[in-house]
Amino acid sequence: MDATHLRIIIGDDEPAAAEAIRRAFEAADIAVEIETAGTLAAYQVAVAARPPDIALVHLNLPGGGAIGALTAPPEAGPCPVLVMTSTGNEQTAVEVMKAGALDYVVESAEAFVAMPHTVARALREWKLLHERKRAEEALRESETRFRLLTELISDYAYELRIRPDGTPRGEWLTESFTSMFGYSLEENQARGGLFSIVLPEDLPIATEHFQRVAAGKADVTEMRFVTRGGETRWLRDYARPVWDDARQKVTRIFGAAQDITERKRVEEAITTEQSLLRTLVDNLPDSVYVKDLAGRKTLANPADIRKMGVASAAEALGKTDFCLLYTSPSPRDS
Repeated sequence: MDATHLRIIIGDDEPAAAEAIRRAFEAADIAVEIETAGTLAAYQVAVAARPPDIALVHLNLPGGGAIGALTAPPEAGPCPVLVMTSTGNEQTAVEVMKAGALDYVVESAEAFVAMPHTVARALREWKLLHERKRAEEALRESETRFRLLTELISDYAYELRIRPDGTPRGEWLTESFTSMFGYSLEENQARGGLFSIVLPEDLPIATEHFQRVAAGKADVTEMRFVTRGGETRWLRDYARPVWDDARQKVTRIFGAAQDITERKRVEEAITTEQSLLRTLVDNLPDSVYVKDLAGRKTLANPADIRKMGVASAAEALGKTDFCLLYTSPSPRDS
């Protein structure tokens, strides 16, 4: 659309109105292409074939009136529409504006003369409506990407708001939280938020974790949570502060958590097995040792230490049998 060259469809069965509008645009030195449609059906065909920059439609256009040419919200339609009427009232104006008209014009000689300004104002509003629509669509798309990303990279994500007393309060949780812990987002909020499901023994850890973030420092902490069914689960929590530049303080916390319960179980099982194995090795009456490829001892049980004639494992580890043989006193000499 060129502001100095407009294409207008006029939906009116009175040729005089179209001629008056044409003269007004010529007087304003604006090139205009005007197409007329004497019925609603003719208007709809013309708009479908080639949408104009703007449409001026009479309220009582034969075949259905201006209401049949309107779309609400207006930016969802093919073009901006101004409704014209010979005699208007406030109720009618409200009805057509709700139906999707950008403006409502009562026909008169003065109104026709001012039509270029009226059209320009409507086109500016139309542009603003579409810019807002694009911004809203971009925001929705961004929010969708954010939600999908948080679902993919973590087991759940959250947003906390820092209250005036410095304590965090839940504002938002991804829906995966419900499947993990068994509480709906509303139930968790009513219970007191994330802190309500932290294992009591780990509450100091959680408190210190969020205090560090509220003070402006990103933090990562492992802590335990309790599900609705009573199961204890380990979570690795990644939290970042969000600063309010105007207020020069952290006002929100964004975070994501990963369920590391299985990893912790494996680690605990390995630790238990290692402890059992070491207990067994240490209590065997025969020498048990492990050497690296250079022949240096990396493990020696008490029986082997006694055999080597040294006081502790520290004196034997990292040495070869040759070194031990010629640097340690013989058991028979002691």
